[in-house]
Amino acid sequence: MSAPRIISQIVLVGGRIVGRAVMEAYRQAAAQSAAQRGAAAAAGGAVAGGATNAFNDPATRKTGMTLSEAEQILDLSATSDPIETVVERYERLMEANKDSSLYLQSKIVRARERIEMQMAAELARAQAAQAAKDAETGQPSSGRAAPPN
Repeated sequence: MSAPRIISQIVLVGGRIVGRAVMEAYRQAAAQSAAQRGAAAAAGGAVAGGATNAFNDPATRKTGMTLSEAEQILDLSATSDPIETVVERYERLMEANKDSSLYLQSKIVRARERIEMQMAAELARAQAAQAAKDAETGQPSSGRAAPPN
């Protein structure tokens, strides 16, 4: 046998071995991912690590930030803080970082947007629950119009 033929056989056999290993690793990763998704669905949104799967939330997907991260950035205890507190913290942080990097400023803006989205969603849920309650009892609604989007 010639040296080039032996080298080409070694390369081909090595390539097959590596290819099989990659495919097997992919199969295992896909199976593990499917198992975690199934467990998360059965647990009502919790993943195997115990944290909630926050990226199912549309507001999180839109802003790229979880609610807890937004609360940490704006130094809020919870979204139960009034909107005035959110605005005050936002303005204070933007003033302090006006000469800072755009990355920090964008994080502050996204944090405010994320908290405002959460507050709007909670308001919409409360209004829908009130409307459903009013419909069940037959009482007219409070007469207030929903805020424009």
